[in-house]
Amino acid sequence: MRRVLSNLGLAAVSVVVSLAAAEVALRAWGYRFSPIQFLTPENPNDWRAFHMGANDPRLSEREPLTLFDGELLWRLNPAVSAEINAQGFRGPLFPPARAPGDVFVLAVGDSNTLGPLTANDHWPGFLDDLVRTDASGRARVVNAGVYGYTALQGLRRFRQALPHRPDVVLFSFGANDAQPVRTTDAAYAARVRWLGRWEWSRVAPPLAHLFLKARARLGGAAAPTPRVPLADYRVILETFVDEARAAGATPVLLTRPWVGRSDDPDLWMTHAPPYNDATRSVAASKGVLLVDAYEEFRERPELFSDPLHFTRVGDRAMAELVLRRLQSAGVAAGATGLRPGPAIELTGPDERRPELGPGFSSFERTADGPPGRWTDGAGVLTLGRSRQERGLALDLSNRSPLPLTAGQVEVNGRVLFDFRERRGRMRPLLDVGDIPGETLTVRFVTQPVYVPREHDAASRDVRRLGVFVHAARLVDAPFASEVALADLDVDSPELREGWFDAETWPDGRRGRWSSARAELVLERRADERGLAIDASAENGRNRTAATVAIGGRLVGTIGGPNGRRQDVLPIPAGVGRRVRVVLRVDEPYVAARHEPGSTDTRALGLFVHSVRLVPSAHEQHDARPVGTRP
Repeated sequence: MRRVLSNLGLAAVSVVVSLAAAEVALRAWGYRFSPIQFLTPENPNDWRAFHMGANDPRLSEREPLTLFDGELLWRLNPAVSAEINAQGFRGPLFPPARAPGDVFVLAVGDSNTLGPLTANDHWPGFLDDLVRTDASGRARVVNAGVYGYTALQGLRRFRQALPHRPDVVLFSFGANDAQPVRTTDAAYAARVRWLGRWEWSRVAPPLAHLFLKARARLGGAAAPTPRVPLADYRVILETFVDEARAAGATPVLLTRPWVGRSDDPDLWMTHAPPYNDATRSVAASKGVLLVDAYEEFRERPELFSDPLHFTRVGDRAMAELVLRRLQSAGVAAGATGLRPGPAIELTGPDERRPELGPGFSSFERTADGPPGRWTDGAGVLTLGRSRQERGLALDLSNRSPLPLTAGQVEVNGRVLFDFRERRGRMRPLLDVGDIPGETLTVRFVTQPVYVPREHDAASRDVRRLGVFVHAARLVDAPFASEVALADLDVDSPELREGWFDAETWPDGRRGRWSSARAELVLERRADERGLAIDASAENGRNRTAATVAIGGRLVGTIGGPNGRRQDVLPIPAGVGRRVRVVLRVDEPYVAARHEPGSTDTRALGLFVHSVRLVPSAHEQHDARPVGTRP
């Protein structure tokens, strides 16, 4: 017996010494056990382990999206995105001191509330844009959403935010809560707390972890349960409402929006409808404001990027819905919608521009041209008139490598521009003067679309790429009042038939040759009465004779011996805002007929540098540089 006890004592001492040595070694190595290691997926749809430390290479190759949190299970990692502020939220900071009239709205939810951290669009962000249109400008919206959260985690996150004294709290859950698992979030949190007792040691937590795993294995497989059982979910909502009111905040409950349905017993969607019913029931029994987002959007799949998450346009629609409900209850002010402006540059990463509609990818740079955004097969922009603008200037590039690419631009359903089989950059100026309305819907349609992955096995890009758009803006008039012909794009509306490509005159000045008949259209800005033409004549006969007609009436003759000419001709009475200029040359010059060795078979009229409308037909037309069209 003495020998057995002695051996047991030696064994115990050996174990203690081994554990002590392991403790020293692990401390020297810098090891620290994370309870995340205990949380393994319990079925293919249990994403908790993924949300605890997953990486998104679009944000960071090294930093995980979330960090372990003993209270919340996981929280956002501020190192992965500048969208996360110093307080751990998305959006404006809560100030240490609140000025009279300041109103802060806190949105607590899951990934559909948080939105993608790879861009700046999220519905609380759009809501912040909307409430700041109020004349006082004192309302702000802070986004406290986190990927994968349930109402249990949301209640705890709300409690952590209470010291910032939010005035209105929006609470949106019910999808992750319904996901069937084997261990509820509450049980997970209890295990985390139990493991937390051993944080003083480096060796004890892994051993405790192994003990819990062994005990769970011996106990057999647990029956499926939601992450937050429905009865618990209802209690959490009631607790949130009571605690928000006790803190002086206005609670608002939101049903969780999604589209589609499921009969899969392992999928959250199968079990989620009763959670929205519980949200409606608690809102009614507690007398709090309800935003029934599910009912609003359940038949609008075009607003979702997948069954659970909004697109950029869906985020905007959600923000407008929430604000309308807040306004109806007198909780918030602001515009009910974001009015689009008259112009948008698609050369920056702002996803919350109200002009940016569906069908556009994220902003991107290119190695051989200006930045912009790809459309899908169809991309939509919405522009708002500010002073009855009648012109639409576009800047786009057809970068598709596919042959026979056909594309067009529609404005309020009317096709105004066609770029069938054309490549490269195009900058058309379109006439929208006879299209009514305060807003114009500009739709870019391309067929067929180009999918890089289908043509390059090494590519991971599965997007459907249409046309690459750089900018769109409304301008006062669709035609310029003065043009330098060499600067006009082939799509410029001022440039009608009868003109050759731009080239440089021997003295260095640029322009375009006219043919025997060439047409140009300008537009008056005021009551201009004269047309100034800066041109050069050059041919082997040393004589050029050209007539000029404006609005169908002959107004003069220009030309003469070789050299530069500057003429001002009168605009006839009765000509409206549009000034249609037709230039006719009696005997165009064909160099190949008259010059030995020439292969130029073009019938050349006048070489025109610039044309502009001037106040008077008697104005002295000097040789000053002429500006390009707006």
